[in-house]
Amino acid sequence: MSKERVQAVIIEEDSVLLGIGKIDAQIRHFFISGKIQEGETPEEAVIRELREEANVDGKIIFNIVDNTYLIDIGNQIPILGYISQEDDDLEFSERTLEDIKYISLDDYENFKDIDVKYFIFLEKKCKALNYYPIWYEKLRNLIENYKK
Repeated sequence: MSKERVQAVIIEEDSVLLGIGKIDAQIRHFFISGKIQEGETPEEAVIRELREEANVDGKIIFNIVDNTYLIDIGNQIPILGYISQEDDDLEFSERTLEDIKYISLDDYENFKDIDVKYFIFLEKKCKALNYYPIWYEKLRNLIENYKK
């Protein structure tokens, strides 16, 4: 049985922090994420995962959807914490984290449908909360221009 997972969406200026690694032997990128440990809240888990995987502390801005959070890391510089390998059930089998890097919101071709799905949730939540950070317009442009 798989444990619940959390994800951190980190956007600094005009770029999104993503983990790079293998999922089922294919190189992919993904939000910093991990399993919720026993006795841990989702909020505690997402902050712990940031410390473990990116060597940064974060402040939760808000919950985007499910256990996915918008996180502010200020001016810290993320550095790969460790190379991780997770053995979950089929959905997350053979998942490794090998690097972390920022990808510009202007680089539409570097994002996948699943990324944009979360960006749409994020854009709607920002609008609902009247929260318009410096990157908001670039996020909207990515959503509007993705795969056009």
